[in-house]
Amino acid sequence: MIERIANQPGIIVAAHRGYKSDYPENTLLAFRKSLELGVDMLEFDLRLSSDKAVMVLHDATVDRTTNGSGKVGGFSLAELKQLDAGSWFDPEFAGLDIPTLAELCELLRSYPDVLLNVEIKSNHDAMEAVDLTVAILKEYGYLERCVFACFDAAVIAYLHDVYKLRTQGFP
Repeated sequence: MIERIANQPGIIVAAHRGYKSDYPENTLLAFRKSLELGVDMLEFDLRLSSDKAVMVLHDATVDRTTNGSGKVGGFSLAELKQLDAGSWFDPEFAGLDIPTLAELCELLRSYPDVLLNVEIKSNHDAMEAVDLTVAILKEYGYLERCVFACFDAAVIAYLHDVYKLRTQGFP
């Protein structure tokens, strides 16, 4: 399915961290709003919590996009879910939480043609994040919809060599 990018004439519209100009980035609301507009692809970022939940969050810390402070990997899933991921953007979005990859996958059930640009964030646990991410996406049947990115060449090589998945930087 991801191959359709190479064969599609015209422009592919990708929502980078969702519809982040009008909604808090990497939240289910930002993704849902971009999907409602009919985007072709979602781009999102993944990191692990301290208890190995795959979380949709760009930064290494929660400081910029939540009311918390500290490294993402220093929080458990339950602790991350208690943080407010909306009010930093606008008080009207107070109470939004940081989604897990599984929660995003549930949202995507209603959008079977949307492609996924999955960025594994560089970190000491990035290979473990890859394994857990691939398992979740495989469970949902979404792997054929994905292209993977990472700013760590070893992670990209691992995705390509071990899982034979589409990565940015490999054909």
